Amino acid sequence: MNDNKIKISWFKTLQFRTNVFIVFLISHFLIAVAFFSYFKYNEFFQENFEKESSLFSENILNELENELEKVNNFTKTLGRTAENLQKDEAVFINKLPKIVDFSKNENIVGVGIFPEAFAFSEEKEKMSFFWEKNINGKFEFSENYNSPEFDYFKEEWYSITKFFPKNRCIWGKIFVEPTSFQAMVTLSMPIFEDEKYKGAVTVDYNLKKIQELTEKLKEKTGGYIFITDQYNKFVSFPKLNLIKEKNSENFISAIDFSKKENSFSKISDELEKLNYEILRHAKKMPDFKVSLYKEIENSSSKISKKESEFFSAIISNPIEKNNLNKSFDIENDFFYKEKSKVHILNLKNYWKLGIVIPESKSSEKAFIDIINVLIFASLIGMIILLIFLFLFIRFNIFNPLKKTKEQSEKMQDYLRNNNIKDLIYTNFLHLKNDEIGRINIYFSRMLKGVQNFYLYEFEELKEENDEQKTKIESVSDNRDELLKELKVFEDEKLNLLTKNEVVEEKLTEVIKIKHSKFDENEISIKNIEIENLKNQLYQEKTSMEKLEMELSEKKKEIENFEIEISDKGKEIKYWKDEIESKSEEIENLKSVYSEKDNEIENLVIDFSKKEEEIENLRGDFFEKDEEIENLRNEIENKNEEIENLKSFDSKKDNEIENLEIKFSGKEEEIENLRNELANKLDETENSNEKFVEEIENFKKENEELEINFSKKEEENENLRGDFFEKDEEIENLRNEIENKNEEIENLKSFDSEKENEIENLEIDFSKKEEEIENLRNELADKIDEIENLNEKFKKEIENFKKESETSIEVPLKVEAKLSYDKNEISRDIEFISFEIWENVLFIPQISEIDENWKKNGLNFILESLRKNKSEYLIFDISKMKIKNEELVSKELLKISQVSNLMGVECIFIGFEKEICKLFLEMNIDLTRIKTQIGLQQSLRYIFSKKNLK
Repeated sequence: MNDNKIKISWFKTLQFRTNVFIVFLISHFLIAVAFFSYFKYNEFFQENFEKESSLFSENILNELENELEKVNNFTKTLGRTAENLQKDEAVFINKLPKIVDFSKNENIVGVGIFPEAFAFSEEKEKMSFFWEKNINGKFEFSENYNSPEFDYFKEEWYSITKFFPKNRCIWGKIFVEPTSFQAMVTLSMPIFEDEKYKGAVTVDYNLKKIQELTEKLKEKTGGYIFITDQYNKFVSFPKLNLIKEKNSENFISAIDFSKKENSFSKISDELEKLNYEILRHAKKMPDFKVSLYKEIENSSSKISKKESEFFSAIISNPIEKNNLNKSFDIENDFFYKEKSKVHILNLKNYWKLGIVIPESKSSEKAFIDIINVLIFASLIGMIILLIFLFLFIRFNIFNPLKKTKEQSEKMQDYLRNNNIKDLIYTNFLHLKNDEIGRINIYFSRMLKGVQNFYLYEFEELKEENDEQKTKIESVSDNRDELLKELKVFEDEKLNLLTKNEVVEEKLTEVIKIKHSKFDENEISIKNIEIENLKNQLYQEKTSMEKLEMELSEKKKEIENFEIEISDKGKEIKYWKDEIESKSEEIENLKSVYSEKDNEIENLVIDFSKKEEEIENLRGDFFEKDEEIENLRNEIENKNEEIENLKSFDSKKDNEIENLEIKFSGKEEEIENLRNELANKLDETENSNEKFVEEIENFKKENEELEINFSKKEEENENLRGDFFEKDEEIENLRNEIENKNEEIENLKSFDSEKENEIENLEIDFSKKEEEIENLRNELADKIDEIENLNEKFKKEIENFKKESETSIEVPLKVEAKLSYDKNEISRDIEFISFEIWENVLFIPQISEIDENWKKNGLNFILESLRKNKSEYLIFDISKMKIKNEELVSKELLKISQVSNLMGVECIFIGFEKEICKLFLEMNIDLTRIKTQIGLQQSLRYIFSKKNLK
């Protein structure tokens, strides 16, 4: 066989032709993709950015309104049920929860029905029905709103419903529930009977669901979402810790947040302008009443002027007929630190939905869409490329390889079946003059080598087989000879045995002869014969042993030959096993090739599915183009509305002048209040002197004492009523001052030239508050004098008990009544708080922490902190008497802990030796309790934290 290498021209090689073909196809494909990407991306991004962001905003708005509409519908169902249900207390308590499924919405935590005064029952003024969700998630009936301490007729959520039409729900202010610290909102709706207002229904809704929904919807936008209520106070935000008040769970407003984050100021300004636009459009509505806001403001002390104006606008419902949504760009968003698109949408309950989409996210999404289109086009191109490659490779590679494979399989079958004859006469076809042709040539050469090897091996095996046959024949011949010799030996052995028997017979004869009387000659002759026989026998034995040794050697030779034959059989079996294992490997390769074919078919199916998905996406992109065009028209309309805001500052100047006039009137009221308090204190001193005189004359006239005591009892009752009225007047005055403070804060942001005047007004306010503080201190001193007089009364009564046993009941009544009056007056004064500085709440001296304080004191502090939006609480315990040490320590700890949970820093002043000793004995953690010596030191501490001089 010729061993020279077969030479192929380089341009005819399979490698060269395949590489040239692949490079040609791929280069043209990449050039086409590059041109398509460049032109399509620019066109796509410009046309679809506005359309996509607008569509996202509308979809998110619809999902949120669907959630809020569920709560609206539940409130309306509750209102209609309350209107039609029989006016019976048992029916309302037992049947209403079954008719209206309270647990239908898991975020509803409270349901209430609040009739007008004497509307439900002519005998009872307050007849409310309220169910609240307990810890186990079940609703329980509560009568807390029917208690004398709570007047729901003056609450904001009740009084505002009187002005709303039928079947209209009102969303109240956002508040934090003090025990669970969850953000809540109250929905209220008026109920009517024969077109006459009969009360309101309320639903307390947990905002956790809204916050979770906005977090879920955020993923669709690529940016973030926030929600504010009608007063632009946050309801939801991507990071809730940023919008909480300092040391509190309450949410701040957008304006307050913009003071911390200047980049948010444009968004907060747009929110405020949106409220102004709502007011402006409401005034154009035909059913708008100018005087309505004043009626709303007067209906409850908890509704400010700004809130009443907005409520009057909501009643006209301007957003129902006007699209007041806004879209604008901001250069540097506080969250993403880049240019972003902002959409502000009005919800039906006058909340505002804000959607901020950064430009990078939008371009990134558009780029991803382009990439998807390119992937689709690339897949189509790649499929076409693969088809050409497949056809090329099939005719140039697969078919020749297939023929080579078939010839190889024939060769394998010949080897497996030991068909050496056919294997020797097999020849490989060369097909083409390329690499595969060369492979066939080399395969043919290898086959020739195998054939020659097998021919040589066959000849050697044939020779060995002939040798083995001759050996076996010789062995068999030797075996036959040995068998013949063995037979002869056995015959000789039999002869020897017979001879032995003859010898033994002769021996027996000799023995017999020995005992017989033969002569000695005969005996000697017989002995000689015996010796001869023994020698012959010995010779026969030795020859027999030799034959046995030769026979054993022959047997060993036969065994060795048989072992060699078995080894040859094992070798033949080993080669058969090798051939079978190779055939199994070939079968496994066949199965692998079939699996690869199936995978290619699955890939083709996946490509077709992706093609359908990309076609659907292209249809969606065209729809979004139209929505972007509509948004551009809306932006042009908003630019016209901005011009209407320029006359805003002049109105604020007039408001400042009105505020100064009102403030002068408030100074006169404070002066009158001071005079009235002085008169009342004089009356208390006079009444106490009369008590002393009456007790001294009691020994003489018991009947006159009882009559005089009843008169004094009425006077004390009137005096206590006066205290309550004055306390309410002080509270109302303080609320008015707070409202004015809020107005001054709002005015600061509109006119910088008025800041000095506002600072002077604030100083005057603080002075007036200090005067109120002095009045309260004077009142506390007078109460101390009353307590001293009461001590004197006790001593007089004790003396009188000893002197007269018959009249003991009357002085006991006098003592109990005086003690009751003293406790009631001191308790009323203890439940007094007022703001001595901005966001600083002061609770003056308390005399005792008892069961009454345990029931009502903590709730009073929580309500005061929430109402005043306080950051600091100063609690005076200098005059406190300790009767129940455990109760005092627990209540003081509760006050400190609850204040901290509300985000308020609590400062105790007036710690006496007994209280310090009590806290040390009870091992209380004093690191959580803040103390100061007095009020002056507390204010210095607060001013230092606020950086005030």
